[in-house]
Formats: sequence, C-alpha cells, structure tokens
Amino acid sequence: MRLFVIAALALSTVCAQQYPDGSTLEKQSEEAVKKFHSLQFKEETTMETAFGGQNMKMTTVMSRAVVNPGKMRAEATVQGLTMLTVSDGESTWMYNSLRNEYTHKSAALGPEGIIAAMGMGDMMPNLADIHVTYKTVGDESVTIDGQKHDCWVVEMRIGSMELPAAAQGAKVSDILMTAWIDKNLGIDLRRTSSMKVSMPGGASIETRTNSVKKEFQIDGPVADSLFAFTPPE
Repeated sequence: MRLFVIAALALSTVCAQQYPDGSTLEKQSEEAVKKFHSLQFKEETTMETAFGGQNMKMTTVMSRAVVNPGKMRAEATVQGLTMLTVSDGESTWMYNSLRNEYTHKSAALGPEGIIAAMGMGDMMPNLADIHVTYKTVGDESVTIDGQKHDCWVVEMRIGSMELPAAAQGAKVSDILMTAWIDKNLGIDLRRTSSMKVSMPGGASIETRTNSVKKEFQIDGPVADSLFAFTPPE
C-alpha cells in the first residue's frame, strides 16, 4: 500500500511538471496572430461591476480583422457607442462616436500607444512597471461555435498597483486574469479577469469580466476597404 501511494505521488508530480511555462504560452499567444496571413473574429465581453451595494452588467462586442503584416481593424460597440481603431500598416486612426472625434497617428501603435491616443495615458500605470506572475494551472476543452478546442489554462496574478495621480489616488488589488489558449492555434479563445479598485475615502469597486472569441475565419479573404478610414463629418 505504501509503495502504491509513493508511486501515485511520484506520477502526479511528473504530470504536474509536464505543463508548459505560463509566461511562454502567454507570449506565444500574443505573437500567434502573426502566424496567419489573415484572421477575423468577434469577441464578446461581459463586465460585472459591484459598487456601493449596486450591481451593474455591461456587454461589449468587438469585431476584429488582421492582415499581416501590419493591417488591423478593431470595432467595438457598447450601448450604442462605437470605438474604432484602424491601421493600414503605416498609419493608425482611432474614432470615438460619443465625442464624434478621431485621432490620426502616422505609425502603427502598440498597446501603450493606443492608450495614449485615447487620452488615457495619465490615468493608467506604466505597463513596463507591472510585475505579473504566470502559472499554467491545467488544460481544458472550450467549445466555441460548436467546435471543441483543447486549451492550456494560464493564470496571471498581479498583487496590487497604484494608479497615477490623475486617477485620484485609486489603488488596484487582487488582480487575477485567466486565459484559455488553444493548443494548436496558439490563440487565446477565452479570458476572464477579476480585480478590486479602492478609492479614497474607503469606497471600493469590484469587477469581473469574461471574454470569448467567436466566428473565427483564418486565412480567408479580407476586403482592403476594412483598413481605410473615412473621417466622419
């Protein structure tokens, strides 16, 4: 009996060590889109917020199209408002229907550039200063559009971080993000996150999000008109 228990423990240890490194999987997921000539999908995100005893729920749908190298279109709609980002590989446009304004940059933008172009740079922490702990916690199957995908499950944790002064001293803590990364495609198909935002005076906001990518089209035809931007009147 003792030998059986020891063998079972040894086997479970070996199995646990077979999971790929979480940080490596996340980096590969970020680069996976570049493997394809083109990629189109829709991403549905549901955010639940608890504040002052009140619960709110909001759903955002984003359509995204990518043609490598460099062309990208992301259009998000929420409660009748539209946020649009278009890049033709040389220039990037960002449009906000609420203010009926757009921004033009003469270069493709990364995450920090997009945040700055949206006018939120002084509200967000420096991404380079954020320390994330990665861990692959298992593998699961995710069914999307009737098709089963075998995925690695990667957890990303951030203990806490102070927001810039423009955010009025708010502090974010208990940040947990989880990604389901397709073992074959290398793309994250689902992501969840949870966090707590502590405000001056003792008030706090708790948020949970769930995002799922759907309606994948890989290496299919994509119209060039998707990557052209016509300013609104």
